[in-house]
Amino acid sequence: MRKTGICVAKAITGIVPGLCAFLVLAVPPRVEAALQLQVTVTVDNDYDTYHGPADGNPLVFIGSNWNWPTTNAWNYDANAGDHLYIVAWDAGPPQMWIGETTLGDGATLLSNTTDWEFIVGTGTNPGGGGARPSVEMLMTQISTATAEDTWALPAVSAPQGTGPWGTFGSISSAAEFVWHDTFGAGSSSAASFVVFRTFSPVAAIPEPSTLSILVLGIGSVLGITRLKRRSRLNVRKIPSEPGPR
Repeated sequence: MRKTGICVAKAITGIVPGLCAFLVLAVPPRVEAALQLQVTVTVDNDYDTYHGPADGNPLVFIGSNWNWPTTNAWNYDANAGDHLYIVAWDAGPPQMWIGETTLGDGATLLSNTTDWEFIVGTGTNPGGGGARPSVEMLMTQISTATAEDTWALPAVSAPQGTGPWGTFGSISSAAEFVWHDTFGAGSSSAASFVVFRTFSPVAAIPEPSTLSILVLGIGSVLGITRLKRRSRLNVRKIPSEPGPR
């Protein structure tokens, strides 16, 4: 930040404005502290939850559980640009997940078919006790789906109170039961698993600071002005050729 202060002073006095602009660009971006968030979730039948960037690299494990009558509240520290991921699978129909996420500004993000997207995984359904999808497998599949833009919005939802699941008092009544294609038999993910993630990051990416933008603007404008001034001073009048005598 000291270089930025010197840069402002030099820009205002007209000294080396080009260097000023360079120094402003060299100032590192503001680093935001991780946001402490909470997700409360349950899945019929099993899940792992993670947070990480859109390309899934890295994925940070948050928590997991088995069987939908139990809800779990997980606290985690999300970095700027992180999405929340719910990796879910079922041991037999019907299937669903439902959840509520408390964001850093106190707002809540609920399970529904507009704020979440999904891909169907290519691994084997753990089926209650089998090998859970590895982090490496998930990172690869998330990265590929993001690069190829194959994420889609879930197709089905139902309000709390819908049978056979009923109501979960620890989750907002406005949250919905969600699955990617059907709650009943015949789901295309029956033999594998589904990766749900928030459509937008749960922790926003910070914008450049106002001061940096202002200083860059001042340095650039004054630099152009000084260059124009130098150009005018360097113009010399070409003497006319003497005529014939």
